[in-house]
Amino acid sequence: MTCERLKSRNQRLIIERIIIKATLILDTPTCLGSGDADGYTDLVILRDSIGDKALLMGSSITGALRNYLREFENGYNARETSLLFGGNRSDDDGEQSPLIINDALSSESIQTELRDGVKICSLTGTAVDKAKYDLELLEAGTKFELYFELLLEKDNREQLIRELFIVLQGLENGEISIGIKKDVDLVAVM
Repeated sequence: MTCERLKSRNQRLIIERIIIKATLILDTPTCLGSGDADGYTDLVILRDSIGDKALLMGSSITGALRNYLREFENGYNARETSLLFGGNRSDDDGEQSPLIINDALSSESIQTELRDGVKICSLTGTAVDKAKYDLELLEAGTKFELYFELLLEKDNREQLIRELFIVLQGLENGEISIGIKKDVDLVAVM
């Protein structure tokens, strides 16, 4: 690549990297599925293709953190104003996220339990006829090693660190739920 071409590219001017490693421990049985019914249950856990370990997608963690930060700073259903996760989906020229969140595998082989559920009609609050389903859950106590990397530039360092602190504190305090049926799944970060 010529020197002239390098000057015309919109490159990040990274001055610092912050690496965060943490252990996420499921407080309750949790379904980390894709929503596909490709297995022996209606909702199966995402699995590593090589070993018998559960897969927690970095994009799932990112979505949960992004939603938490937006609600923390601006309230429910508010427009996002943070820089931590890059541009909005509706922004064609959006910025890349300065926070990189890797996929995580469970530390041990998968230990699961199966549960039944019934679809509830939102209008009547009653069970929908012939709408029973079953889902596969990871047992409480399942551990995932998390790895985040924050790329800092000169101009927005303080805001990015503040926003990162907010989401890490939310994870540590159990205020951020991950998985299908988030209203009942709790996690702890150590």
